[in-house]
Amino acid sequence: MARRRNAIVSLAVGARCYRPWSVYLKKGWEHWCERHDFDLVIYDQPLDTSQRAASRSPAWQKLLAMASPDLAGFDRVIWLDADIWIHPQAGNPIPTLNPDQVAMALDCGAPLSDEPQWFRQAWSRILRTSLQLPSFDEADEQELFSYYQLWGFPAM
Repeated sequence: MARRRNAIVSLAVGARCYRPWSVYLKKGWEHWCERHDFDLVIYDQPLDTSQRAASRSPAWQKLLAMASPDLAGFDRVIWLDADIWIHPQAGNPIPTLNPDQVAMALDCGAPLSDEPQWFRQAWSRILRTSLQLPSFDEADEQELFSYYQLWGFPAM
């Protein structure tokens, strides 16, 4: 039986994204990939450079990445956003996944996530600050913000 090929894939375009990933996260990703026999595929340039693509968030490029010929030889591919820290002892999720389904994780700090309210509020403040959005009234505990809202999806 042929060896199954697995890969971790991400998009880290531009110094604002690639530099933090390469300085703080890359070694951990490489260590995890080596430990679990995964290839690491990092796109550091946009896959689509058209005007239409330039008008969108770079996050849309992940759809192109997953359909890229670069990944055609892999049996399984796991997408991780480039701001994810991989715990050194994290296990391989592949054996627990149903191959007939797409698996995904809920956005950390999202209004529907399981984190405590104080964490979701703090995450919302951090996200608003990083995106240079107006902060919300500390007393308004219902006003949480998540990445989903950035792209027009309802938070609740």
